[in-house]
Amino acid sequence: FLDKEWGIKAKTLYDLPSQAFGLPISPLEKHQLLLRVCKMDACPNTRTPWTVMTEGLVRFDPASPFLFVSSTSWTPDEDFDVLLDAILMLDDRLNASLRPVVFCITGLGPLRTVFEQKVASAKLLHVKVWTRWLEIGDYPKLLGIADVGISLHASSSGLDLPMKVVDMLGSGIPVLARRYQCIGELLEEGNTGFLFDGAVDLCDLLLSIVQGKVDIATLKQNVRSKFDGVRWESEWLRVAWPTIDRLLTERPGTQ
Repeated sequence: FLDKEWGIKAKTLYDLPSQAFGLPISPLEKHQLLLRVCKMDACPNTRTPWTVMTEGLVRFDPASPFLFVSSTSWTPDEDFDVLLDAILMLDDRLNASLRPVVFCITGLGPLRTVFEQKVASAKLLHVKVWTRWLEIGDYPKLLGIADVGISLHASSSGLDLPMKVVDMLGSGIPVLARRYQCIGELLEEGNTGFLFDGAVDLCDLLLSIVQGKVDIATLKQNVRSKFDGVRWESEWLRVAWPTIDRLLTERPGTQ
């Protein structure tokens, strides 16, 4: 558009995660974080749904719940009823032979209480839904230990890309994202995640993951191969700085 309408040759500098995302996390750090995350569910200090500490060593339970993570500011810009409807359908389709499922949604905002009330009245059997407010240093760690991220972002312009998806991919996890005009610039469907159009689509994707029909390990490997080491700071130097440096050098009176 810029080239066609104005003759401007532009380079695109995409948002990328900061250095805080994708860092290694020790087993003890994972255990301590999970204790903080599940504190409202009265986890003892030695056990979480995912980890057990015995004699100072942390073990991971292979039958632990799937952990799906999303984040929101709880405003009308994101329709979390889509996620809730998908969760209700998923709960009806799960059974005791499958691993349980936990959805952890982070953030504060005006619609959070309404969502919590709807979850409480649903009386879910196989799914837990946690709403949490995390310290700034805990959010990147939570993404790093999650199985899959979920984005309900639906751009009003159709032209912006959700930073939450950027952070999730930068943390090495695949993403289920709501489909809209340009999201494909960020998420490669079937390679680094999947797109959905509504609650039924999302439920089908979630169920396929829980049933083992989606190879999450391969998706994570794909995400890491694309985003490992690619961060905002280095990308700014690669894409933006050469243009800025050239303009400064060409500016009259600049040496």
